[in-house]
Amino acid sequence: MRMPFLALAFFLAAGSQSIAAQPAEQIAESPSRLLAEDVRVAIVAGDAQAWHDLIKWDGVDDITRAAIDRMTESVLGRAVESVAIEPLDAANYEPYEFKGVRYVLNGEPKGQVTVNFVPEPPLSQDSFTMAFGVEDGRAVILLARPDGQ
Repeated sequence: MRMPFLALAFFLAAGSQSIAAQPAEQIAESPSRLLAEDVRVAIVAGDAQAWHDLIKWDGVDDITRAAIDRMTESVLGRAVESVAIEPLDAANYEPYEFKGVRYVLNGEPKGQVTVNFVPEPPLSQDSFTMAFGVEDGRAVILLARPDGQ
């Protein structure tokens, strides 16, 4: 089951291509490969600061920030089954409107990262997906921001 605020934070669960399934020469030291490992480490370690440092916060409003804070509380410290870097499914990151505000991603998306958790009933969230971009040679998780900011 997916998190209830997926659209707000531009999350999406989709088919994945595991990092392990990619040829080593394609992922060695690539920003997306490093992001996948950093995401895994931050979640498993329960390190909120490391997790927040992976996110691009530019232009993010209080609504999105609160949604990410709730998501952070629910995933940090969980056992991660896999982290996959996937091609961007652009149709799932189209601008949308929420409470009269038009939201767009706060950067240029290059792909998406999906985290799959080891099932832990009765927890309902088994995975999440977020878009990422690359800025200054570093992959960052992108969030929704009000258009025009």
